[in-house]
Amino acid sequence: MLPLGMTTSRTRWLALLLAASPAIFPLVLILRYGVDMPFWDEWDPGLAGMYIKAHQHQLTLADLLAQHNEHRVLIPRLLYLLLNTATHWNDVGDLVFAWGIVCCTSLCVLWLIHKTAGQTDDQAPSLSGGFAFRDGRTIFLWFLCNLLIFSPDQSENWLWGIGLANQVPTLLLFLALVIACSSLPMGWKLGICTVVAVAAIYSSGNGILCGPLVALVLAGSSRQLLKTHRWTMATCLAVFLAAIGLYFIHYTEPTHAGAHNMSSDPTAIFLYTLVFVGGPLCTGTQYPPVPAGITIGSALLFLLAAMAGYCLYARRTGRRELADRMIVWLAVAGYGLLSGFIASFFRAGIGTQQALSSRYVSYALYVPLALVMLLPAVFADLSRRQALGTTRLWIQAPGVLIAAMIVLHVLCFAPSLRFYPIWRMDRRQAKATLLLAKVLPGNPQIKSLIYQTPAVLVEEARILNDMGYVHPPLIDSNNAELIRQTDPAHKDDFIGGLDQAEQGSDGTVNTTGWAFCPRTGQWADAVFLTYDNEQHQPIIFAAARTGMRREDIVEKLGPDYAWCGWYASYPASLLPQGLKVMHVTAWALDADTGKAVHLSGGYTVQR
Repeated sequence: MLPLGMTTSRTRWLALLLAASPAIFPLVLILRYGVDMPFWDEWDPGLAGMYIKAHQHQLTLADLLAQHNEHRVLIPRLLYLLLNTATHWNDVGDLVFAWGIVCCTSLCVLWLIHKTAGQTDDQAPSLSGGFAFRDGRTIFLWFLCNLLIFSPDQSENWLWGIGLANQVPTLLLFLALVIACSSLPMGWKLGICTVVAVAAIYSSGNGILCGPLVALVLAGSSRQLLKTHRWTMATCLAVFLAAIGLYFIHYTEPTHAGAHNMSSDPTAIFLYTLVFVGGPLCTGTQYPPVPAGITIGSALLFLLAAMAGYCLYARRTGRRELADRMIVWLAVAGYGLLSGFIASFFRAGIGTQQALSSRYVSYALYVPLALVMLLPAVFADLSRRQALGTTRLWIQAPGVLIAAMIVLHVLCFAPSLRFYPIWRMDRRQAKATLLLAKVLPGNPQIKSLIYQTPAVLVEEARILNDMGYVHPPLIDSNNAELIRQTDPAHKDDFIGGLDQAEQGSDGTVNTTGWAFCPRTGQWADAVFLTYDNEQHQPIIFAAARTGMRREDIVEKLGPDYAWCGWYASYPASLLPQGLKVMHVTAWALDADTGKAVHLSGGYTVQR
C-alpha cells in the first residue's frame, strides 16, 4: 500500500498514473482485437438507418426517440450520430470512444472516493469539502476500483460498438452523484441532477435508476431538503415523472425475433439476479459458472445488506457524517444490483446462464466496487468504537474480504482473454461476408454472422456503401478478376486450395478445402467459389464457411493451421445451364483490402 503521507507532487502524480494503469489494458485489447465491422444491433434500422436518414435530411426527433428493444436510446443515438458522421461509421472509433466514456466514469469514481474516504479515519471527510489528495489511501482505493472498472471480462462492451450505449447510463449516474456530493447550492444540485437523470432514462432501460438513487443521496446529505426546497423538489419530480410517462408512449413489448426472453417466474428472476451480481467474480473459478455465480452473488448481497444495516444504525446513533458517506456507495451498489433485477424481467426467460453475458459485467461490477469502499469504512468505525474489540483478525477483516473479491475478479481475466481472438475472427468473417453481400445476397452466413434480417442488411449496406460508410467498399461485380490481389507484397498472402467436391443424390455439391494467411497466422476471412464463363472470366457464385478443423493439415504444417479448413455446399442448379463445361475454383478474400487471392486446385463440371 502507498504511504499515508505523500509529500511531493511528483510522487502523487506517479501514484495517480499507476492507479490509472488498469485503463491501458482494455485500450490495448481494443486496438489489437477490435474490427471495423458493425454487428447485430448496430444494423438495426433504428441505428444504421439513422445515418441514412440523416444523410438524406429526413431524420426526425421521433427517429431519435424510437424504441430499441426495451430501451429508448436517445443519448447514445446522438453520440453515434456525431461520432460516425466524422468517422464514416468506423466501429473501432466507437470502441475507443466508449473506452473514453469509461475513463470519465473512473474519474468520477476517483472524485467520490476522495469525498468519502480520502482522509484519515480520525478526520472523516465531509461531502462539502474541497478537492485535494491528502493521503495515498484515496489513490490506492482508486487503483482497486479501476481493476474492476477496466476488467477485460466485459469483452463484449470493449469489442462491440453497441457497448457505447451500455456505458453511457453509468457515466450519467456517476456525474449525477458527483453533482449531488458537490458544494453547489441545493437548488442547482436538484436542477442539474434532474436533467442528468432524464438523460439517463433516455440512454438505457436501467437509466431509470439514476433519479431515485441520486435522490436518496441528496436526501441523506441534507436535513432540511424537504422544508427549504419543497417546490424545487416538486418541480424536479414532475419533470422526472413526465420523462417516464413520455418513455411509454407508443411503447411495445419487444419480440426479440420470436425468442421467449421475458419471465414472470419469481424463482427465475431471483436466481438470474444472483448470477448477474456474482458474474464479475465467478467465471474464473474451477466450479460451474452458474452455481458459482449464485454462491458469490448471495455472499455479495449478504455483505451489501450488512452495510446498509450499518448505515441505518450509524444514522440512528447520530453518526450522520459516516452514514452520508456510506449512502453514496450504497447507491452505487444499488445501481449494479437493481440493473440485474431489471434485466431479469426481460432476460430470465432465456435462463440464468444468460446473466453471465460479458456485457452485463459493466453494470454488475459496481456491487463489489461499492463494497471495496464500504467495508473499510464500517470496520474502521467498529474498531474505533471497540464494538467488537480490536484484535488483529478483526482489523484485517476488510482487507481480507476486499482481497478475496479482487483475486476472484482477476482470476476471470484469463478465461475472458481467450474470447478476444475468437471475437476478432468472427468479426473479420462477418466483414468479408458483408463485402460479398451485393453479389451473394442469399449467403446464409449473413444471418448467422451479421444481422438477423438479411434483406434489411443488404439494402442498408447498399445505401451506406454509397455514402462511404462501408470500408473497404462492397464488391460490386461478380467477376472475381476485378478484385484479384495484384500487389506483389500481398499476392502470396494466402496458401491453400480446393481439395475435393462430391455431388449428392439430391443434386447438392459439397466442396472442401483450406486457406491460411502465413503473414497474419490466421485462416482466411472468407472463401468463395467461381466458375469460368464463356469469356473465361471467374464468376462468383457461392460462399464457403471458414474456420473448419483440418487435422490432416495440422499433421503436415503444424498446429497453427488447425482451423484453416473451409466447406461450401450449393445446389448444382446454381451453375448456369447454358455452359457445357465449367471449371470451378476457390478464392480467399482479405476483409481489410477487399482483394482476393486465387487458391490452388479446382474441378471441372461437364454436362
